[in-house]
Amino acid sequence: MGFLSLGAFALGTLPMLALISFTSVKLHSNPRFSRAFQLFTGLLVVFFAIFTINGQAGVLGMPRIPNVFAQYSNPVETEMWAPEITFEPAPTDAAQNVQIMQMEVRGFEYFPKVIQIKANMPTRFEIMDNGSIGCARAVYPRGLYDGIILLEPGLNTVEFTSPARGTYQISCSMWMVDPITVIVE
Repeated sequence: MGFLSLGAFALGTLPMLALISFTSVKLHSNPRFSRAFQLFTGLLVVFFAIFTINGQAGVLGMPRIPNVFAQYSNPVETEMWAPEITFEPAPTDAAQNVQIMQMEVRGFEYFPKVIQIKANMPTRFEIMDNGSIGCARAVYPRGLYDGIILLEPGLNTVEFTSPARGTYQISCSMWMVDPITVIVE
């Protein structure tokens, strides 16, 4: 399976890498464009390095660049699938009460941007997949739920006990989707 995945990746990137290779040979032989091409490719490599490091910082639980800038700005209201997360427990059967935590995935984005739940309480996590793409299909609720939730189209449900009080974030498994914040009170 790994061989097939890497083989498909190699075949998929071959045309673009060949184009870059042939273009760089032509531009490098022309002194007029050589310096500008080297500067452009150097800046491009630095940009992608910062982009990759930023994503991995989120996976490791370290502050990401948008989170640092967000401390100095006001939060923006976002349209939500779940109108509000309430603290009234919803029964799942006659013997148990659970709180319901709802999230929607559209394309490459998660909604709502902030969810509040109570600590140390049975929780049903309902995720509505309305056309997720890419790694947004692999929801990583670090600290809330052990593991990654692989989404199927429609409603996906996972049950867990909410953790201790604190602030948690949910993103994709590669931490490339803008994370949502879960406040556990």
